[in-house]
Amino acid sequence: MESHFSETVLGETAPLPVTLQQTDLRLRYSTQTPYRSSALYNIFLLERTAEEAFALFEQVAKTAAAQCNGRYKKICKDNQVQPIGHVKVISYKELLEYAGNKLGREFVGDVKKDIHFHDDYDDREKSLRITDSLMIHCRACPSHGDFICASLLSCCKFQRQRLCRILCRFC
Repeated sequence: MESHFSETVLGETAPLPVTLQQTDLRLRYSTQTPYRSSALYNIFLLERTAEEAFALFEQVAKTAAAQCNGRYKKICKDNQVQPIGHVKVISYKELLEYAGNKLGREFVGDVKKDIHFHDDYDDREKSLRITDSLMIHCRACPSHGDFICASLLSCCKFQRQRLCRILCRFC
């Protein structure tokens, strides 16, 4: 991943992405292994745009998903069990489109309104909760497989071009 994000301009090299926060998305404490989590990254850009940084993150996520699928299939084969799904990377835009088609645009709008109503959530938390809620409601997702990794680019006005998010969970 390091080489993908290396950027040098006029002799100045931007630091590599830094994980700001990595957490599961459960609202209450549980000793159960989480199946939904999020990570927030701080990215320093010199000449790249937020869209270019997002494309790099998406490329890395797709490569990781392919490696994960390969390892998972091998483990299943070695243990003589049938695989139950696969990891797939989709964008937030693709998730909105899928959710709108499956659940209806009005339902998606209601989910967004309900989450935006929480004044105790900042912009990052609202974005994560909207994505998480839509993915939970789209759980039975035969065209996308059983597991989905949704890449979400969020550019809130104070952190534009610095923050990319990766949200991984079951669909």
